[in-house]
Formats: sequence, C-alpha cells, structure tokens
Amino acid sequence: FESKISSNLSLIPCIYIENKVFQQVQTNDKVEELAKKSVAKIKSLLKKSGKAAIEEIQLDCDWTKSTKLAYFHFLESFKKHWKEEVILSATIRLHQIKYAEKTGVPPVDKGMLMYYNMGKIKDIHTPNSILDNQIGRQYISSKTNYKLPLDMALPIFEWGVWFRRDKFAGILNDLNSVKLKEMGDFRHLEKEVYMLQQDTVVGSRYLRNGDIVRLEEVSAKALKEAVEICRKAVNTETLNVSFYHWDKSLIEGQGREFLEEVYDGFE
Repeated sequence: FESKISSNLSLIPCIYIENKVFQQVQTNDKVEELAKKSVAKIKSLLKKSGKAAIEEIQLDCDWTKSTKLAYFHFLESFKKHWKEEVILSATIRLHQIKYAEKTGVPPVDKGMLMYYNMGKIKDIHTPNSILDNQIGRQYISSKTNYKLPLDMALPIFEWGVWFRRDKFAGILNDLNSVKLKEMGDFRHLEKEVYMLQQDTVVGSRYLRNGDIVRLEEVSAKALKEAVEICRKAVNTETLNVSFYHWDKSLIEGQGREFLEEVYDGFE
C-alpha cells in the first residue's frame, strides 16, 4: 500500500484473521472494538493507496464451532462500522461447505470457496497437500447447496514440503522441479519425493544430507478436474474465479491460454 494503485484496477482487500483471535476475543464489547479498529486501519491503508472507494472487502478466517458466534458478530459489526455501501464477502473452506449446519453460514453478502490446501501437509505420506481432487470430491457433490452465492479460488502455486527424520520441518516456498535441480544433489525416491545427498542452504533454511523434500505443484490435468468438481457448487450467475497466487512466473508456467480455458470451464 506504500505506492499508488492504478485507478484502472478493482481492488478487493482481503483481511486474514487467525481463528485464535476469536478464541481470546469473545465478549460483545471486545468484538465491537476489534471490528471498529479493523475498519479504521483498512480505511487508513486505502487512503494511502489512493484507492479510497472500493466495492468489496473480504474477510478470511477458518472459524470453528467455539469461535463461530464471536466471528459472525465481528462480521456484522464490521459492516456496521464501515457505513458506506460495500459488498462483504468471506472465505469458505471445504468442511464449512459440507457441514454448513454445524459450522454455520457467515452473515455476509457472498463467499469464496478456497479449493486448495486440503491435504495433511505434515504427513510424509500425503501425495499433495495443495490440491487433491479425491479429497475435494468428498466435500462437493451435485447435492451441494450452500446458502451464500459462491465465488471460486483455485491454486496455481507450488512449494516443497521439507521433512527431517520423517518429521515435518517446514515449507520451501516457490520450489519446483527446475529449482530443485539447482539446489543440490537430490536422489529421486518416488513420484515427487526426493532425498538430499548433501548439506545445502535454501534461503534461510539449512537442509542436511538425508532430508526429504516433497514437491507439490498443480498440474493442468488436476486443475481441470478441480473445475469439474467446483462447478457442482456454483450457485450464482455472477461467478468470479480467482487463482492463488497471482504471480507472473506461475501465470506464465501455466500459460495464459490455459488459464482462460479454466475460466471457460465454469460456463
């Protein structure tokens, strides 16, 4: 927000709030205060950006049964303190789609289904925690009927999941097969799993001989399958499709024409 944003761009601020915030902020007074301060902070940042007038704001929180009431109250208070006309949207996880009666439906104008990060990343046996359509099919079907208009968010990012002695050690962001070869000497174990054959440094991470890296990328085939699954949850004629994250190298890696095909797949 330090530099001015082009007036040609439609800006939708997305505010991420950890669920633990609402485990600590439970009373109505504290929730109201948090909403009021959040509105003031966002408006201040927008003013600095030169983009004070916006059409939509998105809140991102993976709420649970114990935090639902506080989070939903926050959403209502946020819109009240914003005062100007604005669309308020919220991110929706797969389990919140399938178990809507238990998790509740947030009091917003629409939702964005986050169709990614669905596997157990810390489990060394997980094939791909970013996108696993077998898991996706367990949550979305032709019977899916969510009570909010839904936009869709699909993944195109990539990373390496790092293990030491079979235990999760961290994430190596923006790692792919090309960058892996440049890192050092790796031995291919199976599928997208590799074992380091020498000590090496990756950014600020020190990897040791014997450490394991699982490459997680999103293939064109998997992305097309994701579209077919997500189409079953589409419930609005004003559908927006987002890719996470919007990075030049990732866009070029997937190919602009292919991403256009993905968009067209929802029609």
